[in-house]
Amino acid sequence: MRPAEEPIPQLVSSYIYAGLATYRAHDGQKENALDALGKAHEAFFERPTDEHVPIWIDHNVGNLLINDGETHMHLGMYKESISAFERIDTQYTQDATVSLTARIESLIKQTMAEVDRDDHPRDMELCIHRWTQGIEGAKTVQSNQRFNEAITVYTAMRAAWPGEQRIKTLREKIIHW
Repeated sequence: MRPAEEPIPQLVSSYIYAGLATYRAHDGQKENALDALGKAHEAFFERPTDEHVPIWIDHNVGNLLINDGETHMHLGMYKESISAFERIDTQYTQDATVSLTARIESLIKQTMAEVDRDDHPRDMELCIHRWTQGIEGAKTVQSNQRFNEAITVYTAMRAAWPGEQRIKTLREKIIHW
C-alpha cells in the first residue's frame, strides 16, 4: 500500500509558477508566461494563512513581484514591469516579509526596465535616482550580485545617454567595499 500524497502547498505552487513565468518570458513565450504569472499570483493570494510550507521555500510578495517585473520586462511590457518593481517599495514599508535585498534588487531592475523601454521616453532622472539607491543598498548589504548588476545597468545607462555628464559622474559611486 502506498502512503497518501500530501498536496503541494499553494506557496510552493506560486514559487514554481513565478519562476516558470520568468523563464517562459525570457524565451519569448508571451501567452505561456502570462498564464504562469497569473497562476503564481492566484496561488500566492489564495493560499490558506495556516499553510505548512517547507522551510526551503523563500517566497514572499517581494519575490513574487520581482518575478512579475522580470516577466513583463522580458516581454517588452515596460509599464507593467516598472509597476511591479515599484510595488516592492510600497510592500517593503508595509510588509515585514519583504526583505531589504528584494527592495535593492527591485531598484536596480526597475532602472534596467526604464533604460530598456521603447514604449515611452526614458526618464533619466528616475534612472539616476533609482540606480543610486540600488548601488548604495548593494554596498550597504555587501551584495556582490546586486553590485555587479548595478554595474551592468550603469553600462546600459551610459549607452542610452552617451556623453551625458550626470550619468558619467555616477561612475564615482562604483566603489566596492
